[in-house]
Amino acid sequence: MRYRTLVFFFLICVCPAFAATQDGSLRVEVLGGHNLVIDNNESPKTYAPETAFFGVKFHNDGTQPLADIVARIGDYKNGVGSTPGIYPSRAHTNLVGTFSLTHQGGSSGLADATRYIASIPAGGSATVYWLVGYPHADANGTPTSGASTNPDDDLWMEYDVWATAKEGVTPRAVDVTQTVYCRQDIAASANKIFPSGANKVPQYYLDLMHQYVPAWTNKMADGSVGTSVTTECFWYDLGVVSGGYDINGDLVPDMNAWMQPVGDPSLFDAGAFRLVRTYAMVVVKLKTGGEKVYIVEDQLYFTQMPENNGVVGYVRYDFVVILPNARAMTTPYQVAASGNLNEKYNADFGVSLGNPIVSLEARVSITKTASVATVFLNGTIDYAMSYTNSGALPIGDPAGGVPLVIQERIPSGTSFVSGTATNNNVLPPGSSGYKVLYSTDNGTNWVLTQPSPASTVTHIQWWLNDVLPVGASGTFRLSVTVNTNYANASPFIVNQSGLSLGNTTPFATAQASSLLLGTNSVGGTVFADTGIGTSAYFGNGIKEGSEPGLSNILVRLYSDVNGNGVVDAGDTLIASTNTSVTGAYRFDSVPDGLFVVSVDSRDSDMPVGYSPSVLDTSAVNLDNARITSASVSLLTVNLGYAPALQTYKSRVGTGEVREGQMLTYALAVTNRMSGSGTAAPSGATYLVWPTNATTGANNKAFTNPQNVRNANEPDTLYATAPYQAADETLLAEGYLYGAQLGTPTNVTVQIPLRVNGGAFPSGNTLDVIVN
Repeated sequence: MRYRTLVFFFLICVCPAFAATQDGSLRVEVLGGHNLVIDNNESPKTYAPETAFFGVKFHNDGTQPLADIVARIGDYKNGVGSTPGIYPSRAHTNLVGTFSLTHQGGSSGLADATRYIASIPAGGSATVYWLVGYPHADANGTPTSGASTNPDDDLWMEYDVWATAKEGVTPRAVDVTQTVYCRQDIAASANKIFPSGANKVPQYYLDLMHQYVPAWTNKMADGSVGTSVTTECFWYDLGVVSGGYDINGDLVPDMNAWMQPVGDPSLFDAGAFRLVRTYAMVVVKLKTGGEKVYIVEDQLYFTQMPENNGVVGYVRYDFVVILPNARAMTTPYQVAASGNLNEKYNADFGVSLGNPIVSLEARVSITKTASVATVFLNGTIDYAMSYTNSGALPIGDPAGGVPLVIQERIPSGTSFVSGTATNNNVLPPGSSGYKVLYSTDNGTNWVLTQPSPASTVTHIQWWLNDVLPVGASGTFRLSVTVNTNYANASPFIVNQSGLSLGNTTPFATAQASSLLLGTNSVGGTVFADTGIGTSAYFGNGIKEGSEPGLSNILVRLYSDVNGNGVVDAGDTLIASTNTSVTGAYRFDSVPDGLFVVSVDSRDSDMPVGYSPSVLDTSAVNLDNARITSASVSLLTVNLGYAPALQTYKSRVGTGEVREGQMLTYALAVTNRMSGSGTAAPSGATYLVWPTNATTGANNKAFTNPQNVRNANEPDTLYATAPYQAADETLLAEGYLYGAQLGTPTNVTVQIPLRVNGGAFPSGNTLDVIVN
């Protein structure tokens, strides 16, 4: 009988070159490999891996739990001005430009570089994976792996990992720097993700896994946000692993291998699907006979493998769905030592492997309520954010760093009320608790203790310690006060919250709003601008004479958010009312700001044929500059309407008419309103007549000044004045055109002039001066 020896390794680090730093019970260990794939045919560029997942494990070597672990990757800079997600940059001999790693956070962007872990039990650990890209060539197209397999000219870069935690009441902090190298690799046919068969796998392991053919599968719990997606590869083939580089400088080749799920970041959104853990079974077929087997969790990099005739195995990647309606394709690859100072990667990189990963709609929802619909300056608004899991599976993976999180942004113009983020909250049944994170810089940095003063808080997050069970719900609360110097363009205080998995983009949002009230008033009259009464003019937009009001007409008040004086996208309705029997309307309790009064021209109570004599809106400024604390009352915002068309009917001819004869009538239609009369859009045109005709002292006056103007239109009558001396002046004045909406673009003065007796006598001139 032939015996095999199975050697099991659980959660071990087999690369002595890894750096680790420890502070108290907190210890950090880098799990990522050192060598990045640059295809030896890089110029011209080939389709080869461009990214790698860097794994980092945080250990608790103590006897009590570690709490509130915040882990980051990027450029530590010794803690001064560190930049999560932005990596150290450097120049390199014989290459043009500067080079650094690139964070591939997908939909989450650079926020993905910061991870929060609620706790690590005594003797336990937590693993974080970050997807990172690297440069293949410099600005001139020269490969970053140098001219040959000689490692001396390979581009090297660094990345830092650092973390903080609490051991009881004692703060802990660790950091570690890892160096990676761009290596010239061969695309080897002997190294395959998908071998043609499983004949290289010893029968014992085929039977153990009950898998007799190579396979690449994607298994979803149900595909909804917060649930898991498992990707498995059965019987990949690393070929013979031998030689390699000497990273640790012990003069012994590393005999290394590295397995990765994503090499093409364009096909995979790390912000939609987060890698949280890995499993692997690596079967090393020993030259001396039998096999050595690695069965590990959260270890993808292997080194110091024994002499072998080939390596095959199984690998599993667990992802958590972060965003709904996302689609991704894994592009797995593997790297293995292949002789002295050589490495190879699988020649079938990019082969289509199974179905893409697809996420579905979220089964957990959020609702939000505000305690008041209206509020005054210095008033308080209490918010409640409730969440419910209506799906068939628990939501979240706290152990993987992606629990359910409720995100909150403090509304602009308000201030967070101290202590309210932890008051009267309701947790789901069986929940062990939650953590509150605070930010004072719009979510760039987070702390676990409420900042002082509380008014500096801009964002809050609540992190659940446990999964959200099926059917479970909970509620978080906070309060804000409205600042006395509130100066937002909109009087609506809108507060939005979101649900996310970890510190990622929210997959569901809800909002509540409250209207800020004030002590100002705005009102006026909607009237028939028909020119009725003494000194009243038709269609001039000014209420005068005895022009009557129009009753029961709908009037709306809008917040003029962009300050352009008209109602357009983004302007919000504040209030509405109907005019009284006299046409009057009024809005009270209006705050400071810019507003627009708008009349519903299509109101069924509007007289037939009536249209705005000027505009059906009016811009209103209620102390927008906040100059005074006193109330502002503007009650003269009048809007006029008049019949635009006037018809005249007359019979053609004046003679007698007898039975059987044809009668002909003429119908004349006149547009009495302002405008150019053309069908094409144009600016409004207003005709304005002088109201007075006088002259200065010692000058001749008009003999018939009433003919200087006519209330409605030119009447072909002239005002006359004899010129009998030099430099005599005549004055026409009193032009009334009212307040204008917008800026006039052109002013034309027309003066019909008739000179009795023919031309001016020789040597005389007539000057027209407009002031």
